[in-house]
Amino acid sequence: MISGAFYGPLQAVELALRNAVHECLSAVHGRRWFESGRILARNELRRVEEAQSQVTRKQKKPTPDRVVAELSFGFWVALFAKRYDVLWNANLHRVFTPTPPRRDLQDELAQLRRLRNLIAHHESIHHLPLGKRHEGLLWVLELISPVAAEWVGHCSRVPEILSKPHKMTDRF
Repeated sequence: MISGAFYGPLQAVELALRNAVHECLSAVHGRRWFESGRILARNELRRVEEAQSQVTRKQKKPTPDRVVAELSFGFWVALFAKRYDVLWNANLHRVFTPTPPRRDLQDELAQLRRLRNLIAHHESIHHLPLGKRHEGLLWVLELISPVAAEWVGHCSRVPEILSKPHKMTDRF
């Protein structure tokens, strides 16, 4: 029940982050910024190649929008790791208003990615600080798009579900 409630808000964070980062980096480095070894580390370049192959396997032309859509949440979260401080300082900080400390943002994104992966693999999430994760995803969204954050905050069932006492059998 709670996993299902988190699904939509987590998707909103992933899409908002992906689109904002792609727009920011495209404005500076062009629509195929993700193919540059001057921008990305080897691991992320490998993920881009895999995404391009996935698009091609679907018998589609690997346009920038299709490749970007194929990249995982893990790819986008990785762009906020310390190894990308130069990219953060030059460009990525502009995605967020106000600009948070990169480390705080990266920590929150990593926690959200972990939550998303647990949900996607049908694993238990009840041991996690779910209220804090919900606040964190709204915080990230607010930094990217206050409108999206307001919409998700209004539509999210997470606070309501967390406020109700549940028996163990109600969790599944």
